[in-house]
Amino acid sequence: MEVTIDQIFQEAIAAHNSGDLEEAKRLYSSILKVEPTHPRVIHNLGLIDLSKGKVTSALQLFEEAIVENSSIEQFWISYIDTLISDQQFENAKQAIINGEKKGVAKKILHALEQKLMLVKEGNIPINSPAESEIQKLINHYENGQYEDAETLAISMTEQFPEHHFSWKILGAILKQTGKLSESLIANQKSIKLNPQDEEVHNNMGVSLKELARFDDAEVSYRKAIALKPGYAEAHSNLGALLQEIGRFDDAEVSYREAIALKPDFADAYSNLGIILKDMGRFVDAEDSYRQAIALKPDYADAYNNLGITLKELGKLEEAETILRQAINLKSDFAEAYCNLGIILKELRKFEDAEDSYRQAITLKPDYADAYNNLGITLKELGKLEEAETILRQAINLKSDFAEAYCNLGIMLRELKRLEEAEASLRQAITLKSDFAEAHNNLGKLLMKVGQHREGLYEEMIGAGFISFNLNKGVSFT
Repeated sequence: MEVTIDQIFQEAIAAHNSGDLEEAKRLYSSILKVEPTHPRVIHNLGLIDLSKGKVTSALQLFEEAIVENSSIEQFWISYIDTLISDQQFENAKQAIINGEKKGVAKKILHALEQKLMLVKEGNIPINSPAESEIQKLINHYENGQYEDAETLAISMTEQFPEHHFSWKILGAILKQTGKLSESLIANQKSIKLNPQDEEVHNNMGVSLKELARFDDAEVSYRKAIALKPGYAEAHSNLGALLQEIGRFDDAEVSYREAIALKPDFADAYSNLGIILKDMGRFVDAEDSYRQAIALKPDYADAYNNLGITLKELGKLEEAETILRQAINLKSDFAEAYCNLGIILKELRKFEDAEDSYRQAITLKPDYADAYNNLGITLKELGKLEEAETILRQAINLKSDFAEAYCNLGIMLRELKRLEEAEASLRQAITLKSDFAEAHNNLGKLLMKVGQHREGLYEEMIGAGFISFNLNKGVSFT
């Protein structure tokens, strides 16, 4: 049976990995007799020479492999890493530029650039992890193999405790697996080794934000931006932080800066739309969502948010179409089903709305808002007893749900269970003292049972003639 080149190559790799370098070299060389330009064979012979300290020969072989196939990133990694280790810094810098022109991944080149800078400045020892190990670590991380990635990253930090990139990627891995405190420690170590790495400061900001350490997160994001003013992702992350803490004007500035730096930044457009919607600038929000969708046509979240905004603009039929598109793109999108239900209810398509809410609940059984909205719709369909059950389920899921208590109170009033209705409406007001609808409905109920003075008082609060706060009392407006 004739042995193929591929079979010989696999045997050579097996010998190489087992440490039998002479056998590996013999097999690689036999392949070159038949196929003298085989790029992977040439590269692997370079690795063998490098392991024997034959740096010049190894570099020549790596260069030859790149000439034969410049699209294989490992060739560039081996070549540039060897140049750095041999302190050929200018050649390494030029090789990084050439690699970028040939389409080598930016993450890979950035890691090599960081190593070049640190070795050149004497901040890390040259005997750092092999680039093949670093690439293996990156591959684990990018493929979502976080357990393998964490094991390898920890091993690298133990073997090379002064290697900044190992700590950096360990921090990113730990963040992905929810180990936020450990992630901070790894990022802090990385920053100590290389304070000028803007990506680590940005990563630190992400972890701090998730830990609700908002002031510290803002400091980290702003440090990243100070180090790299054109860092669009850091501007966007800062915007998300400012949005979460209610600084909408500042958040808008950050999102617009991110977009100016990166005009195809769909996420920034979508997040800007959310800010504009929350500020009541619905037309601007619509424009922002549409831009996000133009850049990313399968962006289900942007379709969902656009649908909500169109509702606010009174464009109900278009909102329905847009929300159905969100669901087409993401069939398990519970929030889009719930929002579609709201639109259908507004369009008085109550049975369709019921179906949509039930689908949302099927997808997300603890979805209190969907239960509340379903309860309202069932009331419109005359299914009062079932509506009561559903609204109580909403309250079971979310005990401080003032709107559900209010809707339950209205429902109980319809069922002539006035004492229970009063108790439910009062609970809504206890939870949300400025809840006009609850005050108004309580007032109507009290008027109905003959408590005219208190009923009128509650209706005046509901109408806005009197303001009421549990802590401050009553004031006239």
